Amino acid sequence: MTPEVRKAVYEWRYDAARDGPEDMCQARQLQLLFGNLQLGTAPASLVGLTKAFGWSEADNRTPHDFVEFLTMLLDKLSSVKGITTSIDSIFTGELLHCIACQGCKHVRERKESFITLPVTAKQPTLEKAFDAFLVPELLKGDNKYMCDPCNSKQDALMGAKIGKLPDVFAIVLQRFEFDFMTMQRVKVNSRVEFPFELDMTPFYNVELSKRANTSQQESREPEDDDEENDEQENPNAYSLYGVVCHMGTAHRGHYFMYLKDINSKTWHKFSDTTVTPLTEDKLKEMYGGSTGAFQKYSNAYVLLYRKSSAPQTNISDSDVPEWVKNSL
Repeated sequence: MTPEVRKAVYEWRYDAARDGPEDMCQARQLQLLFGNLQLGTAPASLVGLTKAFGWSEADNRTPHDFVEFLTMLLDKLSSVKGITTSIDSIFTGELLHCIACQGCKHVRERKESFITLPVTAKQPTLEKAFDAFLVPELLKGDNKYMCDPCNSKQDALMGAKIGKLPDVFAIVLQRFEFDFMTMQRVKVNSRVEFPFELDMTPFYNVELSKRANTSQQESREPEDDDEENDEQENPNAYSLYGVVCHMGTAHRGHYFMYLKDINSKTWHKFSDTTVTPLTEDKLKEMYGGSTGAFQKYSNAYVLLYRKSSAPQTNISDSDVPEWVKNSL
């Protein structure tokens, strides 16, 4: 459902001298998995891919966090020789960690790349979760910042801003945390509403001082209502195309996923070997929260958004390597 990744993997060509045994070659096994998902009529198996990862049968039976698995997969693909497209760059954005002196106004910045961006699951909407993520902390009193240009300790704002937006934006709702009262890991099942169309303009490259002095509502108001600007394509606009859901508690549970086909625009639920069509309204049940007195334990964990202005990559059956077709 992320055609850029599938196309890059399909275009890769196996070289025995370079890539080693077929059954231990991760890109080769991923080609087979993608081909099975696209053309096969039976449930596809992950065993070949996980074997190439070096996993044992015990590893296959052990629950793995989706975010950890995605990060590991992209890291492994980025190291495969012969893949011409930088797959991890599709998912990579950039944070700027900043400290802004309130005396001389000097700003110190440190860049950090991210593949997934974690935000709180304790806000009612995704937009408010971004607001909470970007609110800077005021360093004052005993916590004053030692500013080199001022050569003295000064009040300062410390926080982060989003310096680069990825083509595929993976947003993690922080559903799991450690409760220091009970000394146990717990799951946050609170309701978080997420939009099907997301405009990141109010949250992109915003200075700390504006975040500190401007109300959250004002920060989301457009600066220019000119009709000509409205007709131009928004480079910071995203469309939801994937929702990774978790059902259960912090100690045990089950992952399933809602995915939108890029071409047909239809949604399907993927749960183990079962794939079923569904409507957008069904996704709203994954906001979380409770129904009456009953707590919902199935809720959205990772939201996948695609940048609307990114070039669309089309995949057809002809893109599937011939060796994969012959093996089906």
